[in-house]
Amino acid sequence: MISDKEDVLEISRHIWDGHDYLPHIFDKIMNDCSSHIFGAEVNGKIMGVANLRLVEEGKIGWMEALRVHPEVRGLGIARKLTERLVDEAKQLGVEKLRYATAFDNDASLKLASNIGMKKVDEFAIRWFNYSDTKDHNIIASQLQQVSGKEFYKCLTGQSKVDTKGHIVYDWKVIDVTLKGLEDLEESVEYWVEKSGEILLSASIGILHYSNHGSAWDFTIYASNRETFLSQMVCHLERMVVHNTAVGSCIVQPEFESILLHEFKFSDIDDTTKMLLLERQL
Repeated sequence: MISDKEDVLEISRHIWDGHDYLPHIFDKIMNDCSSHIFGAEVNGKIMGVANLRLVEEGKIGWMEALRVHPEVRGLGIARKLTERLVDEAKQLGVEKLRYATAFDNDASLKLASNIGMKKVDEFAIRWFNYSDTKDHNIIASQLQQVSGKEFYKCLTGQSKVDTKGHIVYDWKVIDVTLKGLEDLEESVEYWVEKSGEILLSASIGILHYSNHGSAWDFTIYASNRETFLSQMVCHLERMVVHNTAVGSCIVQPEFESILLHEFKFSDIDDTTKMLLLERQL
């Protein structure tokens, strides 16, 4: 375990041009009993870090925050940290490991492959700036904000939405379980669109803070173009409500083209794809 925050912050200064999210959650990780964070020391200084966070009542281990200082990359530190997380998960009785990374992060994908992880899902992600220009004429009034319990009922009842049994939010994943969705309810918003008792679309949104300031991150699951657009407009309106111009939208691959071509945003970064990887232990 590590507690040398300054060393970790120094590593983060070299990640994503200094816009790494880790400094904003480091204290939370260190005080979180479900997190098991490890560091790699070189000449008395922490030069690599990685965290295993237990979710779903300890059944799933979420691998995150793998960082290595650029001065010591190529020495196998990332591999050793990854293997250490796997060993820790086994000792803790974890049933499944999960990890998310960008589709073009070759080094990350190689590490995942080396420990036997396989792709189970894929999403497109777009980071953008949005001003309330009302340049759309789509109405999102059919959407309802619901509780975690109601969200679970919608997803497991009559539905035209396929989530593959899990929900992605903010580069994290949670299985569709009543307890999991209720536990997350305090920090997220759940939105659904229904026709009678049939679920047509569902989404999850969360407000977080980074070096860019506040940002609204949301994931949309839809059954067709119309329901996707309705959800999209709903979350643009939520950005206005939450007084943030920065958005991050995660969508299923079949809706990537609509996300890219039907909404004229100023992009913060290139659109990428997120891969969800898993390994049964």
